[in-house]
Amino acid sequence: MYEILNSPIDIGRLTLKNRVAMTGMGTNLAAPEGGVSDDIIAFYEERAKGGHRPHHY
Repeated sequence: MYEILNSPIDIGRLTLKNRVAMTGMGTNLAAPEGGVSDDIIAFYEERAKGGHRPHHY
């Protein structure tokens, strides 16, 4: 039904492997002083692997 979401798209000289984007959001994973925590690093590492999958909360 949404096959186009999984197809590549060229934006200028950049080619993305799919059309799914992660919007800006708060994660509440920062260190207590507002710095970078191991949890926030793991959060973005997982997303940087590429692809997408549905999340159910």
